[in-house]
Amino acid sequence: MFPYGHPDRRLLQPSYLNGGPWLSTFGHSITEFARVCRCITGHAPIGAYYRRFKINEPHGCTCGAALQSHQHVLFRCRDHYSVHYPRFLRDIAAFMKYNPTAFGFNRDPSGVG
Repeated sequence: MFPYGHPDRRLLQPSYLNGGPWLSTFGHSITEFARVCRCITGHAPIGAYYRRFKINEPHGCTCGAALQSHQHVLFRCRDHYSVHYPRFLRDIAAFMKYNPTAFGFNRDPSGVG
């Protein structure tokens, strides 16, 4: 997990009131928020998850790294655009905006899934 917080260094506390600080950061987009949850928890369609749960999918990253982890995608992957090292929730929001496929599932061409 990552210690994302407010710029004044207070940790964000999940809340449902008025969309809460988490959801409102992502423009109330459930899709984007789901990708952020996957990113933060590592419970995402990435190599580290596949390896941990012994899923028969590639563990490496498209950039050539041996293991595709959420830390790799956020901080080191040359296939993803990053403005700077993400420290706050709004930084993750910016990363998701510039990387719309990061931590998302590929849609089945037949429309299933």
